[in-house]
Amino acid sequence: MVTDHQASVERLLGEYRRSREQLGEVHRRLAEISETVVSADSSVAVTVGHRGAVHRVAIADHAYRRHRPAELAALIQHTIHAASAAAASAAAGVVATVRGATDDPSTADRRQAGGTSTQQERPVQSTVFDNKGWR
Repeated sequence: MVTDHQASVERLLGEYRRSREQLGEVHRRLAEISETVVSADSSVAVTVGHRGAVHRVAIADHAYRRHRPAELAALIQHTIHAASAAAASAAAGVVATVRGATDDPSTADRRQAGGTSTQQERPVQSTVFDNKGWR
């Protein structure tokens, strides 16, 4: 009877340790997420982390000639939104591997093998912004 109880406790402790290690790995992988999106005309590049925080905004010199101030502001906002969406998608992919691991290890392995890159440059297509320079 005592050995059955000890075996159950050991099994539970092992599961706890694995869960704790897995959670640490998820936190590490989430912290590494960094998505960069470049506007279609290469005027703006934005890098966003997994929580949606903007880490970097780069505005090309030609952006000030190509866009009026309001257009440039809208392009920056649009690019930030696209980068945030890409980072959220990458974070969801990391979390999905954990959910899959708790449900069925075989599906988690398949998801992880085809997982998302944590740093990619994604072009943003914009039909809203015309190339209207100052004249």
